[in-house]
Amino acid sequence: MSAHHSTVNQSRLLVTRLRDKDDVDVGSGEAVDTIINHVLAVDPSLKKGAVLDVGSGFGGKTDYLHRAGFTHVQGVDLDETAVAYAQAKYPHLHFQVGNALHVDQMYAPQSFSFLHVFHVSYAIQEKALLLQRLATIAKPGGILVLFDYAEGKTPFADATQDLAGKPMYPIQVPHIQKDLKAAGWKVMEITDITPLFVTVYREAVNKLAAQLPVLRKEFSAQAIQRVQDTFSVLATRLEKGDLGGVIIYAQWETPPSFPE
Repeated sequence: MSAHHSTVNQSRLLVTRLRDKDDVDVGSGEAVDTIINHVLAVDPSLKKGAVLDVGSGFGGKTDYLHRAGFTHVQGVDLDETAVAYAQAKYPHLHFQVGNALHVDQMYAPQSFSFLHVFHVSYAIQEKALLLQRLATIAKPGGILVLFDYAEGKTPFADATQDLAGKPMYPIQVPHIQKDLKAAGWKVMEITDITPLFVTVYREAVNKLAAQLPVLRKEFSAQAIQRVQDTFSVLATRLEKGDLGGVIIYAQWETPPSFPE
């Protein structure tokens, strides 16, 4: 294990190895293409506007957007070591350490035409506040895309944790629609991507099992076990319908006026 790798969250890094990409968002490759096509159909000029990849992780998605033609894209992530990794690997892009709930303190008002938010909201209980903060940095007419877990047919068990060992708060679609409207966002489309999540999570579990001998040479037993346990639980919940996946497209319409 290299010294550089030892400073990075090993469970997150292991997932990038399974995907052969610098992201830990399962299914993101397929979803990003879908999202790009959708938002450019709404507004082709987005490629020339400022883009913020919220939850940029190891930088793979941010670079993917850049290679897709978005010329002014940058990333922000809470994980300091992931940001350092991304900045070193993609020096042509800018990455910043920051909390999604504090983006209004990091960027000027009306800075971005496109806010790309992947696997972020599930980790944040205060979703209404998140949407308000994102609204403050969106340009009028700007596009917001939320890609995340959604609650399924039965109430989600609070005991389920993500790779960081933290509780998960999947999107409750009826609730977030109200929160989006209150923050000045107009919902354009909601796409159920649960079948994609089911497929890619089960494939990840199977791939991990098949590559165990190789992975054990590079990753700790603890990191491997955490990924196995987390992905197995999520795959099972997805297959049972207790958990789902969703992409929400929204456009900023109303200048927000929120209490301090």
